[in-house]
Amino acid sequence: MSKQETAARRARAAVPKAKKVKRPARPRGEPVDDLESYIAERTERNPDFPELMEAAAERKRLLKALANARQAAGMSQTEVASLMETSTSAVARLEKGEANPTIATIQKFAAALGKKVEWDLS
Repeated sequence: MSKQETAARRARAAVPKAKKVKRPARPRGEPVDDLESYIAERTERNPDFPELMEAAAERKRLLKALANARQAAGMSQTEVASLMETSTSAVARLEKGEANPTIATIQKFAAALGKKVEWDLS
């Protein structure tokens, strides 16, 4: 065993293992998991939080549909980026939902694919 491997093994052995935290039993009607707790907490602070989450989910679905349309058209992210006059990494971030794009950016993305986004106010 090399000196580096020995040193790495000693370092790992010196790190204490995390202790398991036992959660108290939850009362009836309380959220089941951390996500539900988070949503409940945020909704308590901002009653519009569920609607904001739904709007974010809609944006993500639209971007996923654009990514699927790009793939169906046989286009690369680089080709789309060139047509949008942006970087390939920007297109990748859009497709992954890692960006909060403007309406203009979404329209550029759709136009690069020969598509049009139709907006509906309800």
